[in-house]
Amino acid sequence: MLDSKFLGFKTCDPLRAYNTIEPRPRQADFSRSLGAEIYDPLWLLTRQWQFGELQGEDTGSAIFAKVCLETTKVTQFKTGLNNKQVFNDDQLLERMAESELPQMDYKSRLQGGQYFLKLLTRAGAAFTGAPAFDASAIKILFKSSFTIQLPDGVDLENDTDALIIEKSRIESNRELQQFLHTVNGRAIDGVKLYEAFTKTTLPSIPANINNAIPSSQRTLVKDVAAQYVDWFKKEFGLPEGKTASAWVDSQMEYQFACSLPNASGDNTVLSASEYYDGNLDWYSFDVAAKPQNDPRLQPLVEAPGNPSEFISEKTLTVIPTEARFGGMPNSRWWEFEDGSVDLGNINANTTDIAKIILTQFALVFSNDWFVVPYDVPAGSLSKVKGIVVTDVFGQKTFVEAANQGQTDDWMSWGMFNLSTEQLDKAVPRPADTRLFFPPVVSKIQEGDPVCSVNMLRDEMANTVWGVEDKVPDYMGRGRDGNAAVTDHKNLLEEYVPPVPSVGPHPDAVLQYQLGNTVPENWIPFLPRHSGDDNRAIVLQRASMPRLFNDNFTAIRPQTDILRPGIARDPAKELWPFVNSGGDSQPAPYFLNEEEVPRAGSIITSSFQRARWYNGKTFTWYGRRKTMGRGEAGSGLRYDSARPIKK
Repeated sequence: MLDSKFLGFKTCDPLRAYNTIEPRPRQADFSRSLGAEIYDPLWLLTRQWQFGELQGEDTGSAIFAKVCLETTKVTQFKTGLNNKQVFNDDQLLERMAESELPQMDYKSRLQGGQYFLKLLTRAGAAFTGAPAFDASAIKILFKSSFTIQLPDGVDLENDTDALIIEKSRIESNRELQQFLHTVNGRAIDGVKLYEAFTKTTLPSIPANINNAIPSSQRTLVKDVAAQYVDWFKKEFGLPEGKTASAWVDSQMEYQFACSLPNASGDNTVLSASEYYDGNLDWYSFDVAAKPQNDPRLQPLVEAPGNPSEFISEKTLTVIPTEARFGGMPNSRWWEFEDGSVDLGNINANTTDIAKIILTQFALVFSNDWFVVPYDVPAGSLSKVKGIVVTDVFGQKTFVEAANQGQTDDWMSWGMFNLSTEQLDKAVPRPADTRLFFPPVVSKIQEGDPVCSVNMLRDEMANTVWGVEDKVPDYMGRGRDGNAAVTDHKNLLEEYVPPVPSVGPHPDAVLQYQLGNTVPENWIPFLPRHSGDDNRAIVLQRASMPRLFNDNFTAIRPQTDILRPGIARDPAKELWPFVNSGGDSQPAPYFLNEEEVPRAGSIITSSFQRARWYNGKTFTWYGRRKTMGRGEAGSGLRYDSARPIKK
């Protein structure tokens, strides 16, 4: 029996049934109460036997567990452009998916040329043949053919209007002009050097330089060229091909897929069709329902020649460890707990469902969770084939997945499950209970944006605008878009001053304005019907007119984000970034209307860097999309009458 002086009884009137027994001290001295004295321990044992606790049905403590895990690894990768690639775990999935062809700025060109000279000097110092290696003479040969030169300035008499506009855009960038005057004729263009070396499969030396080099040293120079090509690809994160990017312009997001072989001989295809935020993880992927019927995923259906090479099965016997978290109540009596979290001081209203559930889990069910450590490699898809838990009573329990993949059952529960693409909403497909651990990193170093576009809605003008907040400065950084277009406009007005407008009549009260304009970094997107559908809407990139020298030209975007379909004529390029023929648009650019919500969206391009688990460092040029800052007004008006201030 228990000491009645220190125990009170809660009853349930009018049945007078005792449901709880708890201490209720009535004295100022708590010493005996804290001692939790029991006069009849046998009574507690009999009560445990009476309630079936000694049978070990649900109260036996786990002492060890056996886990059988089947693991398969990613073997193939593919973007939406049908360029399937072999994947191995020494690569970074984010780099393969996000790599874009960066604009090779002039600092990169200078850096590449300097590094080539460094490789050449190092190799020449180790050369022991005859004649002696003359590094200075060979450097002069390369500099004469691949030097960085200051381009021709604006010629108002002979240049066309389009060429004047293009040249003045570069000349209005004062920092770039100072840099070009500094390196003019003094440095090697590393990009031109790379293009010359990669004209063939093997690094090739231009004939005029190769013939001037002694025959005994040509192999040495060719080896230096091969080292330079490898360094150039790694340093600037160049993808394997110009079409290797997974970025889809019409949706402003990445779309790619990867495949993993199964023990049954087929492949599991995981599709990432809406990845845009720069944080690639397991939740970015869905299990393709029927990849053989999708032309984009069909190349990934075929399994590798030896699937067993990538599939492993392992059984592990461990002692389960109780799951712990900060502020968790201790399971032992009178054990001191962490005072940083006071679960008893949580105030929850009747509408705070999440807070109530969290508190109930922490106070009641937290000691029901155990952790079984199991190491899986990066880039693997793991399936728990079975867990057998043995408790202190010797009973063995086979543990299955909590929800068995039945995602349509609202009473089911699951965590880290892969969704399965639903082909028919009337027949929902269950989720995949396997765990996918993609070969990605948790932390990426991201540079300042080189390009930044703010896609926003203008309800007054019934237009979507792509505002170029950051444009390339051609030196590896981003330049303020408003400042860039202002400097460009002022320089054009210096070359060809605008014709002064005729003032209104002295007696006029109102002045009619045919239309105003917006800054040149505001690129319009107009709504259009999608095909023959009268309801579906897409956004088509348009252009504002620029009046220069009594002629109208189309204002084109300067960022690579908004330039799909705009081509430059390589045959007419006088120097990088300047096109003497103007920007032509052989194909229109359409953007899905739902990609620009009411809050807008911001798309940025920047250089990114990460270190993989094997110590290799990867650098690439990628994009990300984030939520915008709301609607905006451009102030664009047509056919307006405004009062004349006198």
